[in-house]
Amino acid sequence: MSFGETVLLGAIAGFTIFLSLPVGRLQEKLDVAASTLSHHLKALVAVGLVTQTREGTTLICHTNYDLMRGLLEYMVEECCAEGSGCAPVRLPRVA
Repeated sequence: MSFGETVLLGAIAGFTIFLSLPVGRLQEKLDVAASTLSHHLKALVAVGLVTQTREGTTLICHTNYDLMRGLLEYMVEECCAEGSGCAPVRLPRVA
């Protein structure tokens, strides 16, 4: 996976963290092609970071908060494990 793809996955996950968004709205906010978004959402769904529900003809994306928090905590620990001078990171609690 390229750096750009990693950033895009993070953006997709980030938008769904605080909002449950229809796929079309998510596409508008990210300004990416539908096929690109679909490809990356498929990866996020496959690993359980995002779930999708259908409301009529609309597909809504939702974040798995527990798994996302665990992933972010792991990334912070690993990123800063080498003593690279990372500032302390406080992850927000999501109700």
